[in-house]
Amino acid sequence: MDHREAVLVPRRGRSRRRRLVRLLVATALAVAIVLGGLPLVSGATWAATWSVLRDVSAPTLLLLTLVWLAGLWVHTVALVAAMPGLSPGRALHLNLTGSAASNVLPLGGAAGTAVNFWSCRRWGFTPDAFIRWALVTNLWDNALRLVLPAVAVAWLAVVGTAPTPGLRGLAGTGLVLLAAYLALIWALLHRSWADRGLGWVVGRLLPRTDGATGRQPRWVGGLPELRRTTLQLVRHSALRVAGGKAAYAVAQAWLLWLCLGAVGVSAPVVVVVAAFAVERLASLAVLTPGGSGLAEVGAVGVLVAFGLPGAAAVAAVLLYRTFIFLLEIPVGFLLLAGSALVAPRPAVASG
Repeated sequence: MDHREAVLVPRRGRSRRRRLVRLLVATALAVAIVLGGLPLVSGATWAATWSVLRDVSAPTLLLLTLVWLAGLWVHTVALVAAMPGLSPGRALHLNLTGSAASNVLPLGGAAGTAVNFWSCRRWGFTPDAFIRWALVTNLWDNALRLVLPAVAVAWLAVVGTAPTPGLRGLAGTGLVLLAAYLALIWALLHRSWADRGLGWVVGRLLPRTDGATGRQPRWVGGLPELRRTTLQLVRHSALRVAGGKAAYAVAQAWLLWLCLGAVGVSAPVVVVVAAFAVERLASLAVLTPGGSGLAEVGAVGVLVAFGLPGAAAVAAVLLYRTFIFLLEIPVGFLLLAGSALVAPRPAVASG
Protein backbone atom coordinates (compact mmCIF):
# COMPACT_ATOMS: atom_id res chain seq x y z
CA MET A 1 0.00 0.00 0.00
CA ASP A 2 1.52 3.33 -1.07
CA HIS A 3 1.16 6.63 0.79
CA ARG A 4 -1.89 7.74 -1.20
CA GLU A 5 -3.73 4.49 -0.48
CA ALA A 6 -2.87 4.74 3.21
CA VAL A 7 -4.42 8.20 3.31
CA LEU A 8 -7.53 7.14 1.39
CA VAL A 9 -8.42 4.23 3.67
CA PRO A 10 -8.96 6.32 6.85
CA ARG A 11 -10.80 8.94 4.80
CA ARG A 12 -13.14 6.33 3.43
CA GLY A 13 -13.73 5.03 6.94
CA ARG A 14 -14.58 8.51 8.20
CA SER A 15 -16.87 9.08 5.23
CA ARG A 16 -18.77 5.87 5.97
CA ARG A 17 -19.12 6.83 9.63
CA ARG A 18 -20.44 10.26 8.68
CA ARG A 19 -22.99 8.71 6.33
CA LEU A 20 -24.07 6.30 9.06
CA VAL A 21 -24.44 9.12 11.57
CA ARG A 22 -26.49 11.17 9.08
CA LEU A 23 -28.71 8.16 8.40
CA LEU A 24 -29.30 7.52 12.10
CA VAL A 25 -30.02 11.18 12.84
CA ALA A 26 -32.40 11.53 9.88
CA THR A 27 -34.21 8.30 10.74
CA ALA A 28 -34.56 9.33 14.39
CA LEU A 29 -35.93 12.72 13.28
CA ALA A 30 -38.49 11.05 11.00
CA VAL A 31 -39.63 8.69 13.76
CA ALA A 32 -39.86 11.56 16.25
CA ILE A 33 -41.97 13.63 13.84
CA VAL A 34 -44.33 10.71 13.23
CA LEU A 35 -44.67 9.72 16.88
CA GLY A 36 -45.04 13.25 18.19
CA GLY A 37 -46.52 15.11 15.23
CA LEU A 38 -49.37 12.84 14.22
CA PRO A 39 -51.14 12.85 17.62
CA LEU A 40 -50.59 16.61 17.76
CA VAL A 41 -52.23 17.42 14.42
CA SER A 42 -54.95 14.74 14.62
CA GLY A 43 -55.89 14.87 18.31
CA ALA A 44 -55.97 11.06 18.28
CA THR A 45 -54.05 8.73 20.55
CA TRP A 46 -51.91 5.94 19.17
CA ALA A 47 -54.15 3.40 20.90
CA ALA A 48 -57.14 4.70 18.93
CA THR A 49 -55.13 4.60 15.69
CA TRP A 50 -54.01 0.99 16.19
CA SER A 51 -57.59 0.03 17.01
CA VAL A 52 -58.67 1.37 13.60
CA LEU A 53 -55.82 -0.35 11.76
CA ARG A 54 -56.60 -3.72 13.34
CA ASP A 55 -60.01 -3.72 11.68
CA VAL A 56 -58.57 -3.63 8.14
CA SER A 57 -59.33 -7.02 6.59
CA ALA A 58 -57.01 -9.26 4.59
CA PRO A 59 -59.09 -8.98 1.37
CA THR A 60 -58.90 -5.20 1.67
CA LEU A 61 -55.12 -5.35 2.04
CA LEU A 62 -54.96 -7.56 -1.06
CA LEU A 63 -56.99 -5.00 -3.02
CA LEU A 64 -54.71 -2.18 -1.87
CA THR A 65 -51.67 -4.22 -2.90
CA LEU A 66 -53.08 -4.78 -6.37
CA VAL A 67 -53.81 -1.07 -6.81
CA TRP A 68 -50.28 -0.24 -5.63
CA LEU A 69 -48.78 -2.66 -8.15
CA ALA A 70 -51.04 -1.36 -10.93
CA GLY A 71 -49.83 2.17 -10.22
CA LEU A 72 -46.21 1.07 -10.42
CA TRP A 73 -46.88 -0.60 -13.76
CA VAL A 74 -48.63 2.50 -15.13
CA HIS A 75 -45.56 4.51 -14.15
CA THR A 76 -43.41 2.40 -16.47
CA VAL A 77 -45.03 4.21 -19.42
CA ALA A 78 -43.16 7.39 -18.46
CA LEU A 79 -39.90 5.62 -17.65
CA VAL A 80 -39.85 3.67 -20.92
CA ALA A 81 -40.62 6.79 -22.96
CA ALA A 82 -37.58 8.56 -21.50
CA MET A 83 -35.12 5.80 -22.47
CA PRO A 84 -35.58 4.14 -25.87
CA GLY A 85 -34.84 0.43 -25.57
CA LEU A 86 -35.91 0.14 -21.94
CA SER A 87 -38.53 -2.56 -21.32
CA PRO A 88 -41.46 -2.11 -18.92
CA GLY A 89 -40.07 -4.84 -16.65
CA ARG A 90 -36.72 -3.11 -16.37
CA ALA A 91 -38.44 0.23 -15.88
CA LEU A 92 -40.29 -1.29 -12.93
CA HIS A 93 -36.97 -2.61 -11.63
CA LEU A 94 -35.43 0.89 -11.82
CA ASN A 95 -38.41 2.42 -10.06
CA LEU A 96 -38.38 0.02 -7.12
CA THR A 97 -34.62 -0.34 -6.65
CA GLY A 98 -34.03 3.39 -6.96
CA SER A 99 -36.83 4.11 -4.50
CA ALA A 100 -35.45 1.53 -2.06
CA ALA A 101 -32.12 3.35 -1.92
CA SER A 102 -33.73 6.81 -1.85
CA ASN A 103 -36.16 5.90 0.94
CA VAL A 104 -33.51 4.92 3.47
CA LEU A 105 -31.21 7.93 3.18
CA PRO A 106 -31.57 11.69 3.64
CA LEU A 107 -30.80 13.29 0.28
CA GLY A 108 -31.33 9.74 -0.94
CA GLY A 109 -31.93 10.76 -4.53
CA ALA A 110 -28.19 10.50 -5.21
CA ALA A 111 -28.11 6.94 -3.86
CA GLY A 112 -31.14 5.97 -5.93
CA THR A 113 -29.54 7.48 -9.03
CA ALA A 114 -26.33 5.54 -8.42
CA VAL A 115 -28.27 2.27 -8.09
CA ASN A 116 -30.17 2.97 -11.32
CA PHE A 117 -26.97 3.90 -13.15
CA TRP A 118 -25.38 0.60 -12.11
CA SER A 119 -28.37 -1.34 -13.46
CA CYS A 120 -28.50 0.58 -16.74
CA ARG A 121 -24.80 0.07 -17.39
CA ARG A 122 -25.22 -3.69 -16.80
CA TRP A 123 -27.98 -3.69 -19.41
CA GLY A 124 -25.79 -1.95 -21.97
CA PHE A 125 -27.16 1.59 -21.88
CA THR A 126 -24.64 4.39 -22.33
CA PRO A 127 -23.97 7.04 -19.66
CA ASP A 128 -25.48 9.67 -21.98
CA ALA A 129 -28.70 7.68 -22.31
CA PHE A 130 -28.93 7.34 -18.54
CA ILE A 131 -28.28 11.05 -17.97
CA ARG A 132 -31.04 11.99 -20.40
CA TRP A 133 -33.40 9.52 -18.73
CA ALA A 134 -32.65 10.85 -15.23
CA LEU A 135 -32.99 14.49 -16.27
CA VAL A 136 -36.25 14.02 -18.19
CA THR A 137 -38.02 11.82 -15.63
CA ASN A 138 -37.02 14.05 -12.73
CA LEU A 139 -38.10 17.15 -14.67
CA TRP A 140 -41.69 15.93 -14.95
CA ASP A 141 -41.79 14.31 -11.53
CA ASN A 142 -40.69 17.46 -9.66
CA ALA A 143 -42.89 19.73 -11.78
CA LEU A 144 -45.94 17.60 -11.00
CA ARG A 145 -45.27 17.63 -7.27
CA LEU A 146 -44.88 21.40 -7.24
CA VAL A 147 -48.11 22.06 -9.16
CA LEU A 148 -50.37 19.63 -7.28
CA PRO A 149 -51.23 21.95 -4.32
CA ALA A 150 -52.36 24.64 -6.78
CA VAL A 151 -54.53 22.06 -8.56
CA ALA A 152 -56.10 21.11 -5.23
CA VAL A 153 -56.80 24.75 -4.32
CA ALA A 154 -58.36 25.42 -7.73
CA TRP A 155 -60.55 22.32 -7.43
CA LEU A 156 -61.71 23.33 -3.96
CA ALA A 157 -62.64 26.76 -5.31
CA VAL A 158 -64.65 25.19 -8.14
CA VAL A 159 -66.69 23.04 -5.73
CA GLY A 160 -67.22 25.98 -3.38
CA THR A 161 -65.06 24.77 -0.48
CA ALA A 162 -62.63 27.20 1.10
CA PRO A 163 -59.04 25.87 1.22
CA THR A 164 -57.14 26.17 4.47
CA PRO A 165 -54.61 29.01 4.79
CA GLY A 166 -51.80 26.47 4.96
CA LEU A 167 -52.91 24.83 1.72
CA ARG A 168 -53.14 28.20 -0.01
CA GLY A 169 -49.64 29.03 1.19
CA LEU A 170 -48.27 25.74 -0.09
CA ALA A 171 -49.99 26.27 -3.44
CA GLY A 172 -48.44 29.71 -3.83
CA THR A 173 -45.02 28.49 -2.76
CA GLY A 174 -45.26 25.53 -5.13
CA LEU A 175 -46.11 27.78 -8.09
CA VAL A 176 -43.20 30.14 -7.35
CA LEU A 177 -40.81 27.20 -7.04
CA LEU A 178 -42.24 25.67 -10.20
CA ALA A 179 -41.63 28.86 -12.17
CA ALA A 180 -38.04 29.06 -10.91
CA TYR A 181 -37.50 25.37 -11.58
CA LEU A 182 -38.80 25.52 -15.15
CA ALA A 183 -36.75 28.65 -15.85
CA LEU A 184 -33.63 26.86 -14.61
CA ILE A 185 -34.34 23.78 -16.73
CA TRP A 186 -35.04 25.96 -19.77
CA ALA A 187 -31.71 27.75 -19.33
CA LEU A 188 -29.79 24.50 -18.85
CA LEU A 189 -31.23 23.04 -22.05
CA HIS A 190 -31.27 26.11 -24.30
CA ARG A 191 -28.28 28.28 -23.41
CA SER A 192 -24.62 27.42 -23.99
CA TRP A 193 -23.58 29.65 -21.09
CA ALA A 194 -25.47 27.26 -18.81
CA ASP A 195 -23.17 24.34 -19.64
CA ARG A 196 -21.33 24.81 -16.36
CA GLY A 197 -24.60 24.45 -14.48
CA LEU A 198 -25.56 21.44 -16.58
CA GLY A 199 -22.15 19.97 -15.82
CA TRP A 200 -22.80 20.45 -12.10
CA VAL A 201 -26.14 18.61 -12.40
CA VAL A 202 -24.64 15.78 -14.44
CA GLY A 203 -21.73 15.58 -12.04
CA ARG A 204 -24.24 14.63 -9.36
CA LEU A 205 -25.51 11.82 -11.56
CA LEU A 206 -22.19 10.38 -12.77
CA PRO A 207 -18.62 10.33 -11.45
CA ARG A 208 -16.25 12.91 -12.88
CA THR A 209 -13.47 10.39 -13.56
CA ASP A 210 -13.32 6.83 -14.79
CA GLY A 211 -12.32 4.72 -11.81
CA ALA A 212 -10.23 2.38 -13.96
CA THR A 213 -8.28 4.88 -16.08
CA GLY A 214 -8.56 8.08 -14.08
CA ARG A 215 -9.59 9.91 -17.26
CA GLN A 216 -12.55 12.23 -17.50
CA PRO A 217 -15.62 10.55 -19.01
CA ARG A 218 -16.85 11.61 -22.43
CA TRP A 219 -19.76 13.66 -21.09
CA VAL A 220 -17.37 16.24 -19.56
CA GLY A 221 -16.38 17.45 -23.02
CA GLY A 222 -19.70 16.72 -24.70
CA LEU A 223 -22.13 18.91 -22.76
CA PRO A 224 -23.38 20.86 -25.82
CA GLU A 225 -24.30 17.59 -27.56
CA LEU A 226 -25.84 16.24 -24.36
CA ARG A 227 -27.88 19.42 -24.03
CA ARG A 228 -29.09 19.09 -27.63
CA THR A 229 -30.07 15.42 -27.36
CA THR A 230 -31.76 15.94 -23.99
CA LEU A 231 -33.86 18.78 -25.38
CA GLN A 232 -34.74 16.56 -28.32
CA LEU A 233 -35.84 13.79 -25.95
CA VAL A 234 -37.92 16.24 -23.88
CA ARG A 235 -39.78 17.34 -27.00
CA HIS A 236 -40.20 13.85 -28.41
CA SER A 237 -41.35 12.14 -25.20
CA ALA A 238 -43.27 14.97 -23.51
CA LEU A 239 -46.77 13.53 -23.95
CA ARG A 240 -45.86 9.99 -22.92
CA VAL A 241 -43.68 10.96 -19.96
CA ALA A 242 -46.12 13.60 -18.68
CA GLY A 243 -49.06 11.26 -19.27
CA GLY A 244 -47.36 8.37 -17.47
CA LYS A 245 -46.42 10.57 -14.52
CA ALA A 246 -49.95 12.00 -14.32
CA ALA A 247 -51.50 8.52 -14.50
CA TYR A 248 -49.19 7.36 -11.73
CA ALA A 249 -50.26 10.31 -9.57
CA VAL A 250 -53.92 9.43 -10.18
CA ALA A 251 -53.23 5.82 -9.15
CA GLN A 252 -51.50 6.97 -5.96
CA ALA A 253 -54.33 9.37 -5.09
CA TRP A 254 -56.79 6.54 -5.72
CA LEU A 255 -54.77 4.35 -3.36
CA LEU A 256 -55.04 7.03 -0.65
CA TRP A 257 -58.81 7.23 -1.22
CA LEU A 258 -59.06 3.44 -0.92
CA CYS A 259 -56.99 3.51 2.29
CA LEU A 260 -59.50 5.94 3.76
CA GLY A 261 -62.31 3.62 2.74
CA ALA A 262 -60.42 0.70 4.28
CA VAL A 263 -60.58 2.37 7.71
CA GLY A 264 -64.25 3.23 7.33
CA VAL A 265 -64.07 6.86 6.18
CA SER A 266 -65.82 8.33 3.16
CA ALA A 267 -64.02 11.48 2.02
CA PRO A 268 -64.77 13.80 -0.92
CA VAL A 269 -62.37 13.21 -3.78
CA VAL A 270 -61.23 16.84 -3.73
CA VAL A 271 -60.20 16.51 -0.06
CA VAL A 272 -58.24 13.35 -0.86
CA VAL A 273 -56.50 15.19 -3.71
CA ALA A 274 -55.61 18.05 -1.36
CA ALA A 275 -54.09 15.65 1.18
CA PHE A 276 -52.28 13.79 -1.59
CA ALA A 277 -50.89 17.05 -2.99
CA VAL A 278 -49.46 18.07 0.38
CA GLU A 279 -47.99 14.59 0.93
CA ARG A 280 -46.31 14.63 -2.51
CA LEU A 281 -44.87 18.11 -2.01
CA ALA A 282 -43.62 17.25 1.49
CA SER A 283 -41.88 14.17 0.11
CA LEU A 284 -39.42 16.53 -1.59
CA ALA A 285 -38.08 17.59 1.82
CA VAL A 286 -34.45 16.56 2.31
CA LEU A 287 -34.34 16.57 6.10
CA THR A 288 -35.56 12.98 6.31
CA PRO A 289 -35.56 10.02 3.89
CA GLY A 290 -38.33 10.59 1.36
CA GLY A 291 -39.72 13.42 3.48
CA SER A 292 -40.94 10.79 5.96
CA GLY A 293 -42.59 12.32 8.99
CA LEU A 294 -43.31 15.59 7.24
CA ALA A 295 -45.34 13.87 4.52
CA GLU A 296 -47.48 11.96 7.01
CA VAL A 297 -48.09 14.98 9.23
CA GLY A 298 -48.95 17.18 6.25
CA ALA A 299 -51.47 14.73 4.78
CA VAL A 300 -53.14 14.05 8.14
CA GLY A 301 -53.30 17.78 8.87
CA VAL A 302 -55.24 18.40 5.64
CA LEU A 303 -57.67 15.52 6.25
CA VAL A 304 -58.40 16.61 9.81
CA ALA A 305 -58.78 20.24 8.75
CA PHE A 306 -61.60 19.18 6.41
CA GLY A 307 -63.43 17.34 9.18
CA LEU A 308 -62.23 13.73 8.99
CA PRO A 309 -61.86 11.81 12.29
CA GLY A 310 -58.32 12.04 13.63
CA ALA A 311 -57.67 8.34 14.35
CA ALA A 312 -59.03 7.25 10.97
CA ALA A 313 -57.02 9.93 9.14
CA VAL A 314 -53.80 8.82 10.81
CA ALA A 315 -54.55 5.14 10.17
CA ALA A 316 -55.34 5.75 6.49
CA VAL A 317 -52.21 7.85 5.86
CA LEU A 318 -49.97 5.32 7.63
CA LEU A 319 -51.51 2.53 5.55
CA TYR A 320 -51.00 4.53 2.37
CA ARG A 321 -47.39 5.41 3.21
CA THR A 322 -46.69 1.77 4.04
CA PHE A 323 -47.35 0.94 0.39
CA ILE A 324 -45.75 3.87 -1.41
CA PHE A 325 -42.78 4.30 0.95
CA LEU A 326 -42.03 1.46 3.37
CA LEU A 327 -42.92 -1.51 1.16
CA GLU A 328 -40.71 -0.22 -1.65
CA ILE A 329 -37.62 -0.68 0.54
CA PRO A 330 -37.60 -4.48 1.03
CA VAL A 331 -39.08 -5.16 -2.42
CA GLY A 332 -36.51 -2.93 -4.11
CA PHE A 333 -33.54 -4.39 -2.26
CA LEU A 334 -34.71 -7.94 -2.98
CA LEU A 335 -34.86 -7.06 -6.69
CA LEU A 336 -31.43 -5.48 -6.49
CA ALA A 337 -29.92 -8.49 -4.74
CA GLY A 338 -31.50 -10.84 -7.26
CA SER A 339 -30.21 -8.85 -10.23
CA ALA A 340 -26.68 -8.83 -8.77
CA LEU A 341 -26.70 -12.65 -8.77
CA VAL A 342 -27.84 -12.96 -12.38
CA ALA A 343 -25.66 -12.27 -15.40
CA PRO A 344 -27.07 -9.22 -17.22
CA ARG A 345 -28.67 -9.56 -20.64
CA PRO A 346 -27.88 -6.42 -22.66
CA ALA A 347 -30.82 -4.40 -23.86
CA VAL A 348 -31.02 -2.58 -27.16
CA ALA A 349 -28.69 0.13 -25.94
CA SER A 350 -29.38 3.73 -26.84
CA GLY A 351 -26.65 6.28 -27.28
